[in-house]
Amino acid sequence: MNEYRKTNTTVSLINYHFVFCPRYRRKIFLRADVEKRFKQLVPEICEELKIVIVALECDKDHTHMFLNALPTLSPADIMAKIKGVTSKKLREEFPHLQHLPSLWTRSYFVSTAGNVSSETIKRTLCRTTKNKGVNAMSQTITVKVKLLPTKEQANILQEMSRAYISTINMLVSEMVAEKKSTKKSSKDISAPLPSAVKNQAIKDAKSVFKKAKKSKFATVPVLKKPFCIWNNQNYSFDFSHISMPIMMDRKATKTPIRALLIDKENRNFDLLKHKLGTLRITQKSGKWIAQISVTIPTIEGPGLKVMGVDLGLKVPAVAVTDDEKAHFFGNGRQNKYKKRKFRSVRKALGKKKKWNAIRKLDDKEQRWMKDQDHKVSRAIVNFAKDNKVSVIRLEQLANIRRTARTSRKNEKNLHTWSFYRLSQFIEYKAGLEGIKVEHVNPAYTSQTCPKCSEKNKAQDRKYKCKCGFEKHRDLVGAMNIRYAPVVGGNSQSA
Repeated sequence: MNEYRKTNTTVSLINYHFVFCPRYRRKIFLRADVEKRFKQLVPEICEELKIVIVALECDKDHTHMFLNALPTLSPADIMAKIKGVTSKKLREEFPHLQHLPSLWTRSYFVSTAGNVSSETIKRTLCRTTKNKGVNAMSQTITVKVKLLPTKEQANILQEMSRAYISTINMLVSEMVAEKKSTKKSSKDISAPLPSAVKNQAIKDAKSVFKKAKKSKFATVPVLKKPFCIWNNQNYSFDFSHISMPIMMDRKATKTPIRALLIDKENRNFDLLKHKLGTLRITQKSGKWIAQISVTIPTIEGPGLKVMGVDLGLKVPAVAVTDDEKAHFFGNGRQNKYKKRKFRSVRKALGKKKKWNAIRKLDDKEQRWMKDQDHKVSRAIVNFAKDNKVSVIRLEQLANIRRTARTSRKNEKNLHTWSFYRLSQFIEYKAGLEGIKVEHVNPAYTSQTCPKCSEKNKAQDRKYKCKCGFEKHRDLVGAMNIRYAPVVGGNSQSA
């Protein structure tokens, strides 16, 4: 609107552009009935306030408004009225919004649009909402493939791996001494490596130096485990081999190395069709492993719900959705029994001084724990997918070992179970399904009553509140995690 409005005392042309969001960035406008009702309510409010709507559009988790107002109304007055009325009405009319104390956040964006034509404003809003409900994302995962090199190839890979990490350590020490990044190229490095691998080593060394510089050189990482990396332009593969340049008779020669790329369901080849990243080759427990980085495009799902997940020892994971659907995952008793069994066998082997057997047992225990985490995380993501969840909220587990209070009986389990690994598995599997994962502050989530917000301590597994609310304490934790404040970054190692 670019026409002046006149009252008894004023002549004005004030166009405001407002943008505001629902609480927790909920995707409320993916439901057509919510958007339709919102667009019915706003004109009613604007008519009462003598505001002219130039344009009104909704994206999945926010709304744009171009409004022409009289000078007697401030932007704060306009927002207070629109947010207040729509919040009350929408929560009354739509049951899935009733549990929210208020529908909108307190913040908003506002700018003056000036003397801009209505057509220009409408075209701008149409472009911003063109792809509503579709948010392209990507997820990077690692495909692991077992290699079967000949004895000669295995020896070459060992020499190259040792040369690779020694080159990185040398470059990092030089950069730390000079306090600046290196300008060396592959010609300046005399290591027995192909030039492409030398360039990758320089790149990795610069990355290590940046991390050391951020900590003001308080800690300078030193690589110890041998490995070697090729970028995606220097390797290829077929159904039975992976080919990359290695040093043969002091010359870089692209050599095929036998690899077990085919699995029962052809999962590896399905994944390797996507965008390829670096190839990392390392030796683990006497076996050669190729780790290929793959970036998979995903589309954010159309779900509307938030799901809280509480992690623990007695119950590995508990999930609760917005509509109060709950599920317990894993078997805490079985996990503790297995851990005790491994400890007792390890103690008996220690008395007999069978150190190699102890190392093998540790590997077996870690593989078992990792398998349990994979199964639990897969079940959680499938539950979220079945219930059309768009956001999974996990508790941030920073310093859990120092802050958590537990019995002496469970203390060893607390210090040996990897909560961080489980949360990482949930995060990457959810990403492949287009489900977002957020980390929240877990303070008092197991003590606060979801009904009246009073704090109470649970008796063993039962939580009781004076208001009459009763639940399993882990269910209470998961319910509160849904609406706990989101913290920046990922959870730290636990």
